[in-house]
Amino acid sequence: MRPWRNEGYRPEPPSAEYATKWLIIAMMASALAALLLENTFGLPVTDALALSASRLSRGAVWQPVTYMFLHAGLLHLIFNLLMLWWFGSLVEGSIGRRSYLELFFGAGIFGGLVQAAASVFTGQPDLITLGCSGGLLGVMVVCAMIAPSLTVFFSFVIPMKLRTMVIICIFMDLYVALSGQRSGTAVLAHLGGAAFGYGYWKLCYCRGRSLSRFWEMPLEKLRSMFQANQRVSDSELDEILLKVGREGMKSLSRRERRILIKASKQKRKN
Repeated sequence: MRPWRNEGYRPEPPSAEYATKWLIIAMMASALAALLLENTFGLPVTDALALSASRLSRGAVWQPVTYMFLHAGLLHLIFNLLMLWWFGSLVEGSIGRRSYLELFFGAGIFGGLVQAAASVFTGQPDLITLGCSGGLLGVMVVCAMIAPSLTVFFSFVIPMKLRTMVIICIFMDLYVALSGQRSGTAVLAHLGGAAFGYGYWKLCYCRGRSLSRFWEMPLEKLRSMFQANQRVSDSELDEILLKVGREGMKSLSRRERRILIKASKQKRKN
């Protein structure tokens, strides 16, 4: 059972929910493993894997990812997994597995870092953050962009449009954050995840871009700067010119085009 009434929207078949299923299995396994290791062997699993600004500053760089797989109790876990199954499977079936994983982990990491930064600003760097709610809010925002008129049941009772429900959730978190209430909920992780989800939809997915583009571009520039100081060999240039003669300019790769341009510049200098 899902908390919406299908009104014309058709998600992809169940096979498209592969990543969502494995995320849920991984979170359930993590919760069970943490429970056993802490209660049976006394190992500080939560201290090691939950996100804390103080530990992050001391080198615990894995925490912005691992905190998403731990939860503050059974109800927290069940609620997040249900929401992830309902909305995550719909988003994964719509934007594809790779984009979905980029969205979920990107929103979770960004939301966690926002929460950690806020804890430093408020003088509570040891405050820990648990759960995948930041990633979940990012997924829900994109879900609302995909199917804004989908009817959902807020609190499993009140029917409303998905877009309306997501806006209400964001404004509730904003109210708690601005009022300074201590709700025990990482509302800034929620808001950071929601902001990331909106940005990912607008700047990446709708433009056909991948998040990897943002670190591949600087690496590509560094590689180009390094290669610019190397002379093009005659044999390499001959191979490219032969390929142009056989298949035309359109057959050249980006690297081969760069080599031609560089050879042309070197010839003009000479």
